[in-house]
Formats: sequence, C-alpha cells, structure tokens
Amino acid sequence: LKYLESHHILALEKNFPDAIYWCSLCDFHMSNIQHVRTHFDTHQHFPEEQVLLNGRGPLWEQHMEVSKNISDLLSRHVFEKLGLSMCLVLGVYLDDQVFLIIGASDVQFSTEVPMSIKLTVSGVRVRISWRCENGLKYGKLLSVYTAIRPQFASLCRVVRKWAEVSGIYSVDRRQGGLTSYGFDLMVLYFLLQKNLLPCLHEGLAYGSPTVAQNRKFLPLPSTLVAFQLKKIGVLEKPWDLAELYVEFLCFYASRIHQNEIVQVYTAKQVSKDRSRWNKKLLQISDPFRTDNVVTFTKAYQVYFFNCFLKSFLYFAIPQTINGPLLDVTLYQKVGLTVARDACKMTKIIVRQIAQHLQQMAEVDNVYAITGAKVPIVKFNWTRLGVEGDISYYNVLALSNTEMLKQYCSWDCRVAPLGVWIKRWAKSCDIGDASRGSLSSYAFIILLLHYLQNCDPPVLPRLQEDFRDDSIQPVVVDNCDVYFHREVIPDWSQNRQSVGELFVGFLDYYARFDFGTQVVQIRRKKPLLKMEKDWNRSLCIEDPFDLCHNLGSGVSRKMFVFIVRNIHNSRKLFMLSDVRRAFLEGRKVVLLRKCQMGPAPTDRQCRICHRIGHFAEACQK
Repeated sequence: LKYLESHHILALEKNFPDAIYWCSLCDFHMSNIQHVRTHFDTHQHFPEEQVLLNGRGPLWEQHMEVSKNISDLLSRHVFEKLGLSMCLVLGVYLDDQVFLIIGASDVQFSTEVPMSIKLTVSGVRVRISWRCENGLKYGKLLSVYTAIRPQFASLCRVVRKWAEVSGIYSVDRRQGGLTSYGFDLMVLYFLLQKNLLPCLHEGLAYGSPTVAQNRKFLPLPSTLVAFQLKKIGVLEKPWDLAELYVEFLCFYASRIHQNEIVQVYTAKQVSKDRSRWNKKLLQISDPFRTDNVVTFTKAYQVYFFNCFLKSFLYFAIPQTINGPLLDVTLYQKVGLTVARDACKMTKIIVRQIAQHLQQMAEVDNVYAITGAKVPIVKFNWTRLGVEGDISYYNVLALSNTEMLKQYCSWDCRVAPLGVWIKRWAKSCDIGDASRGSLSSYAFIILLLHYLQNCDPPVLPRLQEDFRDDSIQPVVVDNCDVYFHREVIPDWSQNRQSVGELFVGFLDYYARFDFGTQVVQIRRKKPLLKMEKDWNRSLCIEDPFDLCHNLGSGVSRKMFVFIVRNIHNSRKLFMLSDVRRAFLEGRKVVLLRKCQMGPAPTDRQCRICHRIGHFAEACQK
C-alpha cells in the first residue's frame, strides 16, 4: 500500500463495492491489483508530471535574467527621467507547455507597486497613499467640519477608541469590522440628524438637493467654512462630549434607524429601499463614490450592535456610591476577534475558563462540556451552595433570559414554581442534560407551556398574543427573538396556589401526548411532531431557535424514566398528608420518595457519568 500511495494510488473504504483503488492523479477507479498494473502500463499515469519535471531546469534562470534586464531598462529610461526611485516587483510569466512544444513562448510581465506606506510617528498611525483622490476629499470634508465645530474631531477620536477597545474596529477592511472611515461617517450622520452640524453637500447644491447632485462633491472652497459659521451662528456653550457620546451609543443601539442609510450627502433621511444594498443591516454610504458601501461582515452583525447596547447601558445607567451589587471581572490577555471557525474557538475559550475556575478555592466540581450545541462550563459555588454554568458568546441566551424574566414579571408565582421544579428534577436525577436527561431550561419551557394551557391560563403567549402585522421581526443570530415587553397587571384569572399549580404540572404531563405533540410556548395551536419532522421520544421546541429540540439528547430509556418519575410524583403529592409534611419541614423526605431508582446509564461515560464521550476521552 505504501508503494501504491507513493504513486498516488489510494485504497478505498469498504463502502465502495465496485472499486478498491483510486488514482488521485488521474481520478480513475480500479477494481483489483491487475487493473492497477494495466493503468501503469498504458502510460496514462505520469506523462504530464514527467514533462513538467523535465522542463523546469532552465526556466528559473530565464526568469531571473529577463526580470533583471526589464528592471534595468525601466530604471534607466523611465524612473530616472521622472526623478523617481521606486521599489519595483516584477513578475515574469511564460507559457511552459507552449515553450516545450514549439521552443518559443509569449513573455508576460506584471508589476507590483505598494498602494500605500504605513508607519507610526510619535505613536500615531500614518498611511501615505498615492492616487487616492477620494481620500483627499474625505480629509477635506473632516477638516471643514472640524473648522466649523472643533469638538467634532474630539468626538470622532472617542468613538474610534471605544470601537478599538470593543473589538469592532479594523485597520483593514478585510478583517471584518469597520474602519475609522466608517465610524467617522456614523458620527457625522448622528450629528446631522441632531441638527448640530450643517450638511455641506446641500450647501453646494442649488435648488432641491438630490442624491445625484450631492454625489458630485468637489473639493470644498475655503469660503464655505466662513459661510457655514455665519449661517449656523456661534455656539453659546461647548458641546458636552460625554452626553453626546452616550446619545451616539443610544442612537445606534436602539436600531430605530436600521431602515435608513447612514449618509452625509443630505440632511434628510434616506430609506434603504432606494438602494440595492437594502438587505444589509448597517449601510454606510460613501459620499464620494456611488458604488461603495461601508459595512461589516455578517459574522460581526450581532456582536456589533451588542457592543452599542451594552456600552450604552453601562454609561447611561447611574452608578451608585457603593458600586454594583455583584462585581464580574472579565480579563483577557489578548484581544479576541471573530474567527472563521467560531465553534472551535468557542471550545478553546470554554476550556480556558474551566482551567481558571479550577484554581479558585471556593469553586469545585468544575467540568467543561464542549460537545454540546452550546459549550458550557459547569461548577458548584460552595460558599453560596448554588450550581452555575458559563457559556461564551451565546447571543440567543441573552434573549431567552430576557423573555423568562418578562414571564416572571407577569405573575409572582412563576419564579418560585420554577425554582421548585428545578429542585424536584435534580432530586429525581432527571435534571442534568450532561447525564442524558433534560436541562433546567427545558423544564422551565415545560412549566411555561403548562401555565399557558391550564384553565384558566396563568401566562399569555408573549410571542403571539400581542403581535400584529405592523410589528417587524427582531432578528438575532438568524432567529426572530421578538416578544411582548409590556406587562398587564392582574392579567390572569387563575387563583391557584404554587402547590396546586405544581400538582397540576405533574398531572398535565402525566396525561400529555408525547407521542405526537411538541412542547412549545410560542403559539396557541398545537404543534405536531409531523409538522417539525422530529422523531425523538421527547420533543421540546426552543422558543427562538425553532430547529433546536431541547429533548434531542434524551434516549428512549431516559424518556421512560422521566415519565415514571412524573407519575410517581403525581401520586405522592396528591396524598392528603403532603401539606402537613411541608409545614413540618420534611421537603427532603418527600423529594426522596419521588425517586424511581437510579437513572439509565447506557449512554454515560463510566468514569464521569456524563454523555457525549467515551471513557478513553474523559477529562478525568
């Protein structure tokens, strides 16, 4: 086999019944070794490779000699007359096949001259470019606005520094974020909309300004500065840069203007419908080129606007004298960028978080689960006696948390009932997704589904009941995360206690048709497995990621074990002495009686008792 592989003949796997060997050089399949010999003897295997190998000898010397002669001629007759001394990279291309056949070939040349020179002077990045007419116009535009209001430049520097710290600033467009050019135009558009600066393009246009007229933006005359200063008057007091900075963050974080083009050639708002780039979430129009739009890559979309939102909340909310109630410190030795393989990067970061948590004295049972759809780090906080988990850049989890908080605001019974159901599930050994059962989030979805369908209902459907055709989708990570955000006091007519609702929860799922229906909280109409094309024993739809089944990791044995625990718990909590046991503080005894023995371990690792890997790859 090694001999065959050295000649580009590879052995195929058993799932290829009609062929055993494959020539990767000729893309040819063979059924036996005799067929391989025949393929060698027909001289179809090596002729192109041998011809190219035999013809490579003198070509390099020819390239070097021709390149040297051309460079000398250009230096003596072209650059010397122009008074230039340039670093020229000359590439020579010959048609190898034609040269070998007829002994002659066309020689083609390509020159590479750097478009710009980048350097740092006194800590300031400088780029020297040539033939950059639009760059000159852009610099002239900023200089005129700075002459009109000097604090404009200060605000641009603040925004640039914030973008650099947030990781959404890119020196090069190919890096995915926005360049300083884009952020300057965003600041300028914001100030134009607040009527703090005049629109210079409209000042040069005669009559009603149009896009076509204002695109023809010639170099600004020096008299324009004095004219605009006379027109808008002198500032009574300087701008409050801190206030403007917070308003700038709010302006783009609110997404009120997401249907508008960020442009500076008119003070009027221009809708995206007039542009062929209307599908881009952020569209920054170049004031000097009609075919150029400044924007960021799709991978930056959610992170970009989250930076605006979180920064606005941080700077806008007043800080108390004692500081925040809980200090959370994020420390990164190197800046993070959006990688091409985001899944691999997330797993690496999750493992690094687990390593740091293992060094903390007050944290134990640290375990990184990198094989899940959302990699997390699970741990126990011994001092507080609580369990926790940390995930990295799970943007949908932010929306999920906001919606769960909103549901808790509708009725004061939801939060304590959810905590008790989580505790009950843990005691029955059915509340740990890493061991093949359900996650605590899945049990909360089960609870919300029951509270929406009990009679009378305790909760509305925030994704459906208050929605009409005028409400646009709120897209995060390609998912619609819209839900109603206003609370109606005393909406529910249900007056049952938390204990009665828990017994009703057990009774509801003891009778639930898991064979045909999907548990979901986004609509009133029942959702069938046939509609989702799901065939798992337990199907729970994520309210935002509609393709995610929260019960996909539950095996048939585990599903039967969960249902048996529900039936046994319903039987136990319907007894007459349950109330007295609660009042006497015997909750732990009741929860132990709910257990139906040990959970199935057929899919678990025999070392750590978790699913997703075998004992050979166990972290312990």
